[in-house]
Amino acid sequence: MDDVDRRSTTQSVEPGSMRILVCIDGSPDADRALAWALHEASLHSARLTVLHAFRSREFAGPFARDASLDKERAEALAGVEQALARLTGDTRPPDAEIETAAVMGRGAADAILRHRGEADLIVVGSRGLGGFPGLLLGSVSQQVAAHADVPVAVTPRGGETPVTLEDDDTRSIVVGVDGSPTSLRALRWAVDEARVRSVPLTAVYVYRSLRTGAPFDAFVSIEREQLDQLEAQAAQTARAKLDSLLAGAADYEGVQLDGRVIAGSPAKTLTFDAADETTLLVVGSRGHGGFAGLLLGSVTQQCLHHARGPVVVTPAER
Repeated sequence: MDDVDRRSTTQSVEPGSMRILVCIDGSPDADRALAWALHEASLHSARLTVLHAFRSREFAGPFARDASLDKERAEALAGVEQALARLTGDTRPPDAEIETAAVMGRGAADAILRHRGEADLIVVGSRGLGGFPGLLLGSVSQQVAAHADVPVAVTPRGGETPVTLEDDDTRSIVVGVDGSPTSLRALRWAVDEARVRSVPLTAVYVYRSLRTGAPFDAFVSIEREQLDQLEAQAAQTARAKLDSLLAGAADYEGVQLDGRVIAGSPAKTLTFDAADETTLLVVGSRGHGGFAGLLLGSVTQQCLHHARGPVVVTPAER
């Protein structure tokens, strides 16, 4: 990383291990992101970089300026160490190499995206210290999820209870599948994660119900029995589509996989009907439909805003 002060803190891991980058700012949501990243790093025997991005507070002459930057960088690194101490005390998670880093820049999103090439997974909290209270999703998490070319995990907001490493109580994984390339990439990521975590995986294919997907007057002349038959055919078609998508898309060995077809709105189904606080939700950055120029699809944005558990967004191929 350019203009970065790094410090490595724990035992080394195998070469080629997964690399995780988490950015913190001292907020409770950042602590949750750090706890999730620490747990993930331990599961994968990964290299974890804990990054604190800071802005210079002072404008001074060249000599005073250098001293000021050194002081601010030292304060940023101290903040990282304090966050680690709050979560781990003197005992760092085994099987993970933890590196602390401080970088001066134009903000957290800029710092993360400038150094995303050093990570296989980026972890951010849903909101940091900045922004407007009451918003469910901060600008940093949204920008990173939109522009990163590696998967991004966004951890949910929490209450005032202090965060611990045991807060990650993921009991299942749900992945949204619609046949788009990004959703199949999300499926493969979710399969690998379910295998590492030893939790069941549910692949969800959401289709529009005929009763809600067309104007009411289109069914005036259709008998209820006929409509029920059409609904059953739509469900069968959706099931066949999901089965076809799952076949050969990934290696499911050692994974308890369940495929579900559900009629409804994709975002609502994934965030309320299929996933809860103990579920890790995995979605592609864009699915079928919408505007091709958008970096994040509307379903993905809604999942980031409303999911009750952590969300992982896998990027499109670029």
